[in-house]
Amino acid sequence: MTDKKLTFSINGMKCGNCVKKIKDSFDELDFDLEANFDLEKKEISVTFDQNEGQGIQIKKQIEEAGFNVSKME
Repeated sequence: MTDKKLTFSINGMKCGNCVKKIKDSFDELDFDLEANFDLEKKEISVTFDQNEGQGIQIKKQIEEAGFNVSKME
């Protein structure tokens, strides 16, 4: 497997509590990932082993935590 990196632009991510809420939601995923949060840019860079559909699963977790993903690249 190869590593894949995606960057998500997040509307509403303003503070450390927001970061914690999203990080905690990632615990529900059935695969490992590394997430780097940038509050100033309101972005999350995520690296994971590439499997079909995982990017969509990550986006869904962010949205289920109460945040809007405005861009995923």
